[in-house]
Amino acid sequence: MAQAKRNITGTGTLTAFLAIAFLATALMAVTAARAQDNQSVDLPDDVPPLPEGLNEMVMGDPDAPVTMVEFASMTCSHCAAFHRERLPELKKKYIDTGKLRYILRDFPLDGLALRASMGARCAGGERYFAYVSSIFERQPQWIRSEEPLNALGKIFKLGGMSQADFDACMENKELAQKIVQASQTASKALSINATPSFWLAGETFSGNQPMEKYESLIENALPDDEAAQ
Repeated sequence: MAQAKRNITGTGTLTAFLAIAFLATALMAVTAARAQDNQSVDLPDDVPPLPEGLNEMVMGDPDAPVTMVEFASMTCSHCAAFHRERLPELKKKYIDTGKLRYILRDFPLDGLALRASMGARCAGGERYFAYVSSIFERQPQWIRSEEPLNALGKIFKLGGMSQADFDACMENKELAQKIVQASQTASKALSINATPSFWLAGETFSGNQPMEKYESLIENALPDDEAAQ
């Protein structure tokens, strides 16, 4: 299933145990996360580059033989399911073994998703995927809060971001414009209109697919000496 694109519009409390969850997630994600300058990332020919000044968020070996690009919205429940159910398996089997390079692209479906993407990017490259994992893990709580932006801010503060830094990030109009521009470009270039969507081994598709779908495309794209190892 995939969540359809809608207009980007609009903008609680979380309990203290989130701090423990965030730290656990950070320990798993921090060694694999890289924020790379646009010019240093070798993208597949049909994947459009990001606007100047917007870094690629990359997990895995930059020289891995296979690349997967996910286009995700932080308020999309199917995206959260992919990050909870599929990405850990892909990370263990393909990313950590140097076979797959995973790139996460922002594709916000609403104003809250845009703000969550902004916050994760403001946090910095080494902490980016830890924040993304926490945002998706606690998605049901913060998006249903009476004050969802405040609830979102608590996730970032539990990860070490100050309130002043979070507020400044939320007011960064240039960052917001570049994220929206990037999603619009991807929509036109790859006909993406739902999340999660993926570019993998030359194929573009939407929805949180069965694991066999990802495995088949990756295995078929791997060099013969690396496939099925």
